[in-house]
Amino acid sequence: MLFCSCPPGDQSACSERRRQTIVPVCSYEDKERPNCLVLQESCKTNYICRSRLADFFANCQPEPRSLSGCLKENYADCLLSYSGLIGTVMTPNYLRSPKISVSPYCDCSSSGNSKDDCDKFTEFFTDNTCLRNAIQAFGNGTDVGVCGSPCPRYKQPPLPPPPTRRPGSAPPTLWMPPPRTTTTSTLETRASTTSVAAYRLRN
Repeated sequence: MLFCSCPPGDQSACSERRRQTIVPVCSYEDKERPNCLVLQESCKTNYICRSRLADFFANCQPEPRSLSGCLKENYADCLLSYSGLIGTVMTPNYLRSPKISVSPYCDCSSSGNSKDDCDKFTEFFTDNTCLRNAIQAFGNGTDVGVCGSPCPRYKQPPLPPPPTRRPGSAPPTLWMPPPRTTTTSTLETRASTTSVAAYRLRN
């Protein structure tokens, strides 16, 4: 149920059932949303939460130049790290949105001068291409490859046919490098080098 997809004709009701199944409102939402940076600092004080949040940041790091949208090209690691956050203070859940978007139960309304840092933190959940593609691929059953669909296999191009020879024609000649020519100055230099080496060995 965590990553199941919803049919196009039942997006609203299906997504709400998915939200309530994963984390019911009565056990998840408080009257006031805490600040996301405060929630992050609270997570860092707990070893389990801190390590799982670090895994999520590492394994779900988006990369726009990647075909999968993930820096590590691994949907399974991203989904495993995401599911590891459930049960901690950073527990994410689906937002009431037509697209796949998740967020911890927090906001950036009282961030002060740290508003930009708070927005960047929340956008890693709400607007994460890697995580969104991984969830979609799992729900569609195409998560075997990281390409969003089964990755195309590389096919080696066929070898060119051997050249044909007409009857009675001479066989093709192979190119050979020209013979090396040794000049007198080169021989004198080699002889001088050999004499110096022999003198060093004797002494």
